[in-house]
Amino acid sequence: MTTPALPDVTIGRLMGLLEIIRDTPGPDDMYRLAGSLQLELDDLVPLVDAAELLGLISVHEGDYELTDLGRRMADAEEKERKQVFRERARDVPLLRLIAEHLAASENGKVPREEIRSAMHGHFSRKRAERQIDTAIDWGRYAELFDYDADAQHFVRGQG
Repeated sequence: MTTPALPDVTIGRLMGLLEIIRDTPGPDDMYRLAGSLQLELDDLVPLVDAAELLGLISVHEGDYELTDLGRRMADAEEKERKQVFRERARDVPLLRLIAEHLAASENGKVPREEIRSAMHGHFSRKRAERQIDTAIDWGRYAELFDYDADAQHFVRGQG
């Protein structure tokens, strides 16, 4: 897996960002957005990176703007949000890796350790664990897979 790190962002914070951006005329400056959210720019950057990774916003020279897809998602009810997110999440490299391992699994389960091993050499163990935790949040929301925390394995989803 030779991909950039998955931004360490929860789905709830990402959706909140989209709603706030929707309600502000754009394009606008990220520094101003950070100030209005009472966030340090360093705290805003992962949120913006996640939204940009998913094609929900575009950023150019420090200015952000919702894409048409981002506006659709920000305006949507929960069911449509999940559908839009699922479509985009399938292209996120770590989520795709997990889904591919699940598709190849005979029993529809993949141990967490198998995914962590696939990430070996790309991230420290601690960073890999955070990446996996974020992927679990995103993958569950997208209904691409589920995760059994007691058994420490991924379970094939419906998406």
